[in-house]
Amino acid sequence: MAKVLLVEDDPILLKMYGEKFLISGFDVITAYGGEEGLAKAKKEHPDFIIVDLMMPKVDGSAVIEELKGNPQTEKIPVAIFTVIPQDSSNIKDELISKTVYYWLKDKVKPSQMVEQVQQYLKTH
Repeated sequence: MAKVLLVEDDPILLKMYGEKFLISGFDVITAYGGEEGLAKAKKEHPDFIIVDLMMPKVDGSAVIEELKGNPQTEKIPVAIFTVIPQDSSNIKDELISKTVYYWLKDKVKPSQMVEQVQQYLKTH
């Protein structure tokens, strides 16, 4: 069973997406915010990580930078899940290059996200 880590500061989204992954056969770990997400990534060694960009204290960019800079977590695929459009001046190409998907919260359905993660894990 593949293990997915959801790092998000919205408890409703954490619950909704977490449940969708759970009923789709994933082992689900949720983290409320960046600090908790980093700690759980290092402890749990998930197969896939989904990170919100806008979070208090430790934002998603910092989470991704730390994950990709740590030998313990650098090989785990990471996807961005955000309200910020990819072409926004706030989003750097270097950050996007470290991730495998860039999902906009108002454009992706939980079922689409699950399908894409399943497909990614099958082919990589």
